Amino acid sequence: MKSKDDLLGLCETHQHNWVRRNERFHYLQAEAAFRALGLNFQVVVRDDLSWLRVQNLLLLRLTVTNHAGNFTRGLFEEIASFVERTGYCSMIDVVETLSLDNTVPVLLAIAHEKVHVDLDRASLADAHSKFLSASAVGAKNIGALLSTVQATAATSESLDLLELCDPKHIEEFVYRVATVFGQSTEGIDRKQPHPRTVQRWKRAYAASGFDGLIPKFFNCGKKGARIADWHAELVEEVIREHRASPDIISRAQSRVRYKEILATKSSEVDERPISYSHYCRLWKLRKHSREDAVGRGGKRLANSLAPHGDVDRQCVTAARPFQVAHIDHCYAPAFVEWAEAGRTGQPWLSLLVDDLTKETLARIVRFEAPSFEADALLLRDCQRRHGRLPETIMSDGGPDFRSTMFRACLAALGIHWFKRSAAYSQSGEPVERTFLTFANTVCAGQVGFVPDILNLRSIDRAKHPKKGPRRTWESLIADTDWILFEVLPNLPSTDGSPSPRQVRLEFEALYGTQGLLMGRDLRFLITTAVPQRITGTTESSGAIRFAETRFYSTDLLGRCVPTSSLYPRIDPEDSSVMYFKLDGKWRIAKTRAATEKRGRHDSEILNDRLLEERLTAAEREARTDAMHGAPSKYVPEGRRKSAPQQPYNKPDDAYSKGARPTVTAAAPTDWSAIESFPTFNPEDPRWGTS
Repeated sequence: MKSKDDLLGLCETHQHNWVRRNERFHYLQAEAAFRALGLNFQVVVRDDLSWLRVQNLLLLRLTVTNHAGNFTRGLFEEIASFVERTGYCSMIDVVETLSLDNTVPVLLAIAHEKVHVDLDRASLADAHSKFLSASAVGAKNIGALLSTVQATAATSESLDLLELCDPKHIEEFVYRVATVFGQSTEGIDRKQPHPRTVQRWKRAYAASGFDGLIPKFFNCGKKGARIADWHAELVEEVIREHRASPDIISRAQSRVRYKEILATKSSEVDERPISYSHYCRLWKLRKHSREDAVGRGGKRLANSLAPHGDVDRQCVTAARPFQVAHIDHCYAPAFVEWAEAGRTGQPWLSLLVDDLTKETLARIVRFEAPSFEADALLLRDCQRRHGRLPETIMSDGGPDFRSTMFRACLAALGIHWFKRSAAYSQSGEPVERTFLTFANTVCAGQVGFVPDILNLRSIDRAKHPKKGPRRTWESLIADTDWILFEVLPNLPSTDGSPSPRQVRLEFEALYGTQGLLMGRDLRFLITTAVPQRITGTTESSGAIRFAETRFYSTDLLGRCVPTSSLYPRIDPEDSSVMYFKLDGKWRIAKTRAATEKRGRHDSEILNDRLLEERLTAAEREARTDAMHGAPSKYVPEGRRKSAPQQPYNKPDDAYSKGARPTVTAAAPTDWSAIESFPTFNPEDPRWGTS
């Protein structure tokens, strides 16, 4: 799926792979590859899909991904039979009649085409509308009638009105609702109403609701145009020219110029000028193009006033929880002292906030400046709290969000990333409002609060907030979690609507769990780890050296590999753990301190010490018995004096040349390996003279 502009560009730049034939685009290389597998590959122009269809397909895809295989085919047949007996019904009717827990089986039946829905006109997010049909033709007919009503109004009200309305007026009623709310009217074949008629419909809806839009007679609507076509084109041309003028011409000045132009043509045709109020109304209804706005006020104004374009470049609107989330960072207005870590200063607060419910999904408080490490910790915190991640993440143009590491991490996790437009900063309102609530409730009025100081020279240095008392780290974390995860999610709205958490729970009780289900497995940990640029090679002791720290792994013993080819990653939650890729598989390396702290007594640690420390045979035997608790009978005296066995990888003639033996690590509980491990003898010439 690509936009038409992108496809045209590919046809020009990659003519050997991309071709346009009969108004359709073809990717020749992909078509040939899939044809060999018996599959059909098709390029779809994104502009051909409506926004409502995309939202319905996203909901169906998420349901199939999370709940596929949980229901039997007999249940789907039962749902299809009920819909066929009923005729037209809603998903709530199916749930209540068949005693289902939620609408997940109904959505799966739609995905498997057991029942049919017009995805271009009916919204699956409205479970009360009667758009389910046993046939595709019936679904298309009912979708054309109910789509505009159920997309803009409460379902119970719209269904009652449809029952009260005369059947022969139902098309006229749906058309009025679509016109009032700006919905598409392509499915209804009739003339466009006059703007004055539309205003009358809007006033009737404001006064009486949908009852005011029910036709009192059938032949109602537009009475015909009152000016000629050339006159209307003249008014439109004058308004377009003056609205795009950098001189900022007013409406009165523009109408004066319009009357002058009309007077020159009135000598041929008797035509009166339109009234000032009518001219102002047309002036207001003028749709700005990008060229008009650029001529008037620059690119930023052009972006804000331009019509809708490509979906990928628009602000994403959430219709479900965990569909869109906002991520951002905030400098906390409080001086904090963390005695345990020995840190003092103003920390950074990073938040992940849901777009639909405005509920905080995850939070991170750190002293370090925002980076990809903070973003990775935020994703881990969201997975730890909810077991899932949002489908789309929106952010501003910060350097950490524009980094390749952040975008590659989201792509590996299957998350879409959108950057908020600079001309429409209001799209980040959920996370920005949460930051303001945090500053006013958690920081303001508390110990260590830092008020806004426009000019530091306006206050005495001794009275600077950093010279005063400081807040403890523990109290800041406790108050932040209490506000973000206990108070705000359970706080009902002032208009009486339910709380954000209640909205999410009610939606998921009806449609199932939303978002991308994510387990805390090794793949997730590696994807959210921080890549590092490390030069050099690995050490023969099986260590990767990074920032004066060595990370050990048994897979690297005796190997000299360029560190950059291992793609090392440091775990953001535990800096003593490193992930690296060797021989096509991801592996784990740990520091020696972390290994000893976790109680590990692997034999490779012993082998590394034998290669680094020159101990006598008696000292090494005593250390081996103390570390592994092995009695002396497991290391026979005769084997110590015999020729070396398994640990040596070279023949005897190589030892005579002074070559140092290579030690092979054994499993932690393999006592036979310890039995065959040779004892260092400084008098043995095979160990070398150095």
